[in-house]
Amino acid sequence: CIAAKKLGVEVIRSDLFSALKTDPKFTLVLFNPPYLPTRPEERIDDWLEYALDGGTDGRSTIEKFADGLAAVMDRYGNIKMYGKQDGIPSALVKSFAEDPDGNIYIGTATGMAICDTEGNLSRIDDPRINEEYVRRLQTGIDGITYALTTKNNVFTLQGGKVLDFYETGKTLGVDNVHALLTDPENPGYLYLGDDTNHIWYGNLKDGFPKDKRISVAPMSYINSINIINGKLWV
Repeated sequence: CIAAKKLGVEVIRSDLFSALKTDPKFTLVLFNPPYLPTRPEERIDDWLEYALDGGTDGRSTIEKFADGLAAVMDRYGNIKMYGKQDGIPSALVKSFAEDPDGNIYIGTATGMAICDTEGNLSRIDDPRINEEYVRRLQTGIDGITYALTTKNNVFTLQGGKVLDFYETGKTLGVDNVHALLTDPENPGYLYLGDDTNHIWYGNLKDGFPKDKRISVAPMSYINSINIINGKLWV
């Protein structure tokens, strides 16, 4: 919520629709519900329950969401639910990005999917990424979508296909990358945050030279980077 507000996005934190007191109407609603069947004796006192516990049949939160959705949808809005049976590689969805043609890339714990402008969803089947846990997706001003994985690999997407795949330590000379941001002014250029106190700047073709890296000490383990009002926020 805090990060979204810094980007100028209006945010309401709510238990499903309970905080929407002014009867707003939406044309698009994205929802990544808790989905795991969980018996009462399996529950643990941990925040992960909110992300995973879907009740005894895995559909408890989904059904509450569906019951209230019609009341907040614009009359021109559409409702469509996607699951693994539709081509999403994993129920654990981590990131979304839209390309210049309006297609939506979906990053999951086991690879990628794409949803076109007609709502047709399919898996992006590429052996280089099928087992990758995609933590971050962002489309640059060059029209290319950049992806970062938990294995510290970076790959690029265009036209629904994987273009190139990079192992950051071996190929780019940057170890243990945890954050990625496209430069909104220079096509193809990226900021990469590592697990020490450095942000690296460069591109996938020429690399990320040490003389361009930015120290953010005493902070360390860079998990998120954004540009807001022309300033780099870490």
